[in-house]
Amino acid sequence: MGLANKAAASGYVWFFIFLAFSLQTLLVGYFIAPRLRSFPKAYTIGDIMGYRYGKLVKYISGALSILLCAGIVGAIANASGNIIHTVFGIPFIWGVVITTIVVIAYTTYGGIKVGIITDVIHFVIMDIAIPSILVFMGAEKGLGSLLQQIPANISSSSGGLSTIGIFGLVLSFFLGETLLPSYTNRALAAKDDKHAKIIFSKTGLFSIILFFVCASIGALSASKFPDSSNIYLTAIKTYLPVGFYGLVIAVLVNIVMKSQDSLLNAASVAFNNDFLGNYENGKAEQSKAPLITRIFTVAIGSVSVIFAVNVPSIIDALLICYALWAPRLYCR
Repeated sequence: MGLANKAAASGYVWFFIFLAFSLQTLLVGYFIAPRLRSFPKAYTIGDIMGYRYGKLVKYISGALSILLCAGIVGAIANASGNIIHTVFGIPFIWGVVITTIVVIAYTTYGGIKVGIITDVIHFVIMDIAIPSILVFMGAEKGLGSLLQQIPANISSSSGGLSTIGIFGLVLSFFLGETLLPSYTNRALAAKDDKHAKIIFSKTGLFSIILFFVCASIGALSASKFPDSSNIYLTAIKTYLPVGFYGLVIAVLVNIVMKSQDSLLNAASVAFNNDFLGNYENGKAEQSKAPLITRIFTVAIGSVSVIFAVNVPSIIDALLICYALWAPRLYCR
């Protein structure tokens, strides 16, 4: 959604900026994810850093993991608030609050297993829905007609961005989600080195296709919806048949919230493990972990709401989070 909106304003330059994420995911898949499995007792990024560099680095990594997860949960809450406001007319802040409360509730009691199962269902539906928008757009006026209507500033190579600005954005997207705690937890939970590699490699390849489709939705819709505050949602509403539109919106709201639950889980695990040591000191401490996790999930979700209502856009919120995370990777 953020990419489509940015592409509507500045063009395909944002597709190439987002490709930095795809590249880092592929590189992590081939060179880093399999090596994470060499830490069989690690639960978090903090664990891995702690094994190599000591307790202090473990605490610092744990704190940054929690802050990053909280920030991205807030960025996603911003997206959910926009969806609720655009589709149902509910005030933005209430959209943020309602969706975040729902996520906190089922994350607190459902855990990561619920997240993975629903992720698969949503993934299949949206894989059909997102490309369908382009199909219906082309069917209405023809692809050639759409291409001719792309504004000049959008078809330019830089999209109005400076060279140093593009470089900074590429660097942010390259490092900003590298070894994100929720991704790393997936790698650590993989069956073996081979599956850890496959997880990241296929994600990187798939994201290239997804980013191109989303950028195309934004760029091709820019001239038709010049006053729209959310090109992506407007295109869905305009081009998809009514029944399909309802299904996509329902799934989209769920996907947005589902992205939050993985991050809330990761933040709670980092707090339990990196600071309290509840996963490393025996069964007595482990028995306390679920209650502490639930309390902390509520706390971190509440902080994220405050962040969500104070950032101007989804992409801006993500860039703030990336600025927090990327230097840690560089220092390592």
